[in-house]
Amino acid sequence: MIRLRALAALLLALTLLAGCSDETDAPAATRTVEHALGATAVPAEPERIVALNEYAILDALVALEAPPVAATGRQGKGFPFGAWLEGRTEGVELICCSTEPNLEQIATHEPDLILANPWQEDIYAELSKIAPTVGVPLTYVDYEQEVRDIAEIIGRPEAADEAIARHRERLERFSAAVGKGPGLISVARVFPDSIRVEGESYVPTLLANAGLERPAAHGKDLELSVERLPAIDGDVLFVYSADNPQEAERNARARERLARHPLWRSLKAVRAGRAYTVDSALWAGGGILWADAMLDDLERHLLPDGT
Repeated sequence: MIRLRALAALLLALTLLAGCSDETDAPAATRTVEHALGATAVPAEPERIVALNEYAILDALVALEAPPVAATGRQGKGFPFGAWLEGRTEGVELICCSTEPNLEQIATHEPDLILANPWQEDIYAELSKIAPTVGVPLTYVDYEQEVRDIAEIIGRPEAADEAIARHRERLERFSAAVGKGPGLISVARVFPDSIRVEGESYVPTLLANAGLERPAAHGKDLELSVERLPAIDGDVLFVYSADNPQEAERNARARERLARHPLWRSLKAVRAGRAYTVDSALWAGGGILWADAMLDDLERHLLPDGT
């Protein structure tokens, strides 16, 4: 009897140990995601995400309340990520650098998912050795679709619905305050060797979503010389360059030269005092939280009292 009891106790202990081993060793649930760089089995609920884009991808993860453990960004002084995210990225570590991410640095964060840019195919294989890697299908145009895509990748589609609903409420408040009163809105990007109008990008999408109209000719990309300045005329004109600290001085000098040109002074928006040089660190960004920050900036310029 004693032997039988001892044998039963041993079998029970082995059964419990086997059960624990099954729970510990069982592979985590995954989903296969087809993306810009291939197809990848990703964790159903990733917990340690690394973002290789400090604008749209980081923006979406913060909006989805799933901030990454680390993200690429700018080295040196100042806030390293998209300017509108300042105060919202506590705990997100900086990885150098946006154009050439440091693979060893990425690995030290022990990610269980890496969200890469769709153009990073040259390092995709190396990234995939560190952790499952997805090339996010960024459009650089439709920020709502991008937040939906990222939410699907990380298994949080409901969070995307909530983020978009909040943004659309903000759009409604903007439209109620501003309406179409400002007239035609022109947006130009000024660089040392060119003036550009973007037919499709985040800014035109936001303006359309906010119910603001642009000149008909701005429905396609335009690259203009100074002599063709009248093509950017509108009732209101916004001017910015690129969010590139290395080129900030050259871009600023280009905008100053433009402001001294006689054709600039002849523009309707300039004569009416409705031409604004805006913050390139904001206007060159993207993402759903960026869109909210842009609406704040547009209100400052378009409402009579700036509120």
